[in-house]
Amino acid sequence: MNPTSNQKQFKRLKILGVVALCCTVLLWTALWAMSAIPSQQSSQSTNAVLNKLNKLFGLSQKLDGNVLTQSVDFAEFKHTLYNGKSYKMKVTFTPKTATDRELEFSSSDESIAKIDQNGVITGVSRGSVTITATLKSNPQRKTTLPVNCYGDDPETTDIVIRPEKDIIVGKTVALLFNDGSASPFAPDEITSSDESVVNVWRGTAAGISPGTATLTAYYKDVGKTVSATVTVGENPSFVKPSSVVLKQNVTITHGKTLKISKLIEEVAPKSAASDFEIKCSGGVLHASPTSIKAMKPGKTTVTFVSRYDKSVTATTEITVSHVTPTALEIVTSSNKFSPNTEYTFWARHTPRPYWYDAKWEVVSGKGKITEDGVFKTKFFGKTVVRCTSTIDPTLTAEFEVNTGLFEDAYSFTRKLVGHMGLSAILGFGIFGTTFLLTKRKRMCAVLTPALSFTYAGISELIQKFTPGRYCTLSDVLIDFLGAMTGAVFGLLLVTITCLIWRLFGKESFSRLVSAYKALNLKTAFKKLNHTAE
Repeated sequence: MNPTSNQKQFKRLKILGVVALCCTVLLWTALWAMSAIPSQQSSQSTNAVLNKLNKLFGLSQKLDGNVLTQSVDFAEFKHTLYNGKSYKMKVTFTPKTATDRELEFSSSDESIAKIDQNGVITGVSRGSVTITATLKSNPQRKTTLPVNCYGDDPETTDIVIRPEKDIIVGKTVALLFNDGSASPFAPDEITSSDESVVNVWRGTAAGISPGTATLTAYYKDVGKTVSATVTVGENPSFVKPSSVVLKQNVTITHGKTLKISKLIEEVAPKSAASDFEIKCSGGVLHASPTSIKAMKPGKTTVTFVSRYDKSVTATTEITVSHVTPTALEIVTSSNKFSPNTEYTFWARHTPRPYWYDAKWEVVSGKGKITEDGVFKTKFFGKTVVRCTSTIDPTLTAEFEVNTGLFEDAYSFTRKLVGHMGLSAILGFGIFGTTFLLTKRKRMCAVLTPALSFTYAGISELIQKFTPGRYCTLSDVLIDFLGAMTGAVFGLLLVTITCLIWRLFGKESFSRLVSAYKALNLKTAFKKLNHTAE
């Protein structure tokens, strides 16, 4: 054999082996680095790539020609929402060419703001709500936006007293707007310039003594102040209370309302005015000038203070009892479950929906659930979750969670194409590197699967410690199978090439074999100072 020809073959293989090694190391490092990118950043990058590919080739399209929505988001809500005002909520889709745009809208409290299925939101009363838009084709794709309703429009509405006549001593009137609706102001948002003339509490004004006072209401959220002047007239028949006696050890069922008059045992003298400020704490009760509402089970002390004489007070203890439930069911935030993802579970009682009065546990499976009902899946398969009512421990409910490998067909396809595709390229490089640069050539058959599995395992392990990402056995298998697919392709390519080479060039093939046997990781990085045998 020609030594020079042997050296040329060796040099070519050497260059090929070194290039394969460098490319494989770089790709391996890049893939591990990608595993360490947080989920949010990764999704943004993926969506940007998909948008670009879709513009160029339409690669994000399904077989039926529809473009899948990757995410939905509310555009900034730039309007100030008042009672009776309606605005169209704007939603953006990623990618912009997405065709599955059918959404389902919902409001967390329709007594404050309601929204129709066209995305038109309408203010109902003062307060805050959360608006949710959910993609019908994939409930996992959803977005939320907190929205404030500021009550009646302060630009067109001022405070007036109804009836429009001046009030008199010993009378209480509601503070209303020009349109007749009730005042939405919180207690500390309406003040009286002279409490000895007019007492203000819970959206009502009581005449204390003859005179004039200015009522001022501050719209904290919109920075507007409105006022009204009130004149209190004489009332010769008015009698101040000297004492008040309340009923003791009162019990109210959760969710029920009790009139204030039902709590008053006696007011002395009998002809005295019985208007009181009601003070209570702990969120067990909500008091208004005419009634109290049981907000949650518990005990609280309630204090009555006469609006006409602050020295006249009385206290009582009120117990809010549980409603006896008859049934229990589990309500979930989704009907599809993906590995290592968090979902919220609620325990709904009948007839009264106590959403949080339950103890949670996992009966079988590998999922985990917190005391607040936050469930986290682990691996694909079945997990049975049980909740037990803390109101009535005899009531239980179970829910079977079926965790799929992937969220949907698109996610499955993207996982296969993305993960397996990149792993296949890496597997091809691993095979090529070990095939060329191992000293004992047969070790290639052992090293290639071993290195492929090492790459797949560590790649998923990195994701376990990356925010928003997760480690699953299914992903390890997909990455490993992808790498082995690339390796098998490399083996077939080498086999076919060698068969053709040997068939049409026996002499040159012999020189190739000789050079191949001489090449390894050590000789590849030495100067060419020998002849391949």
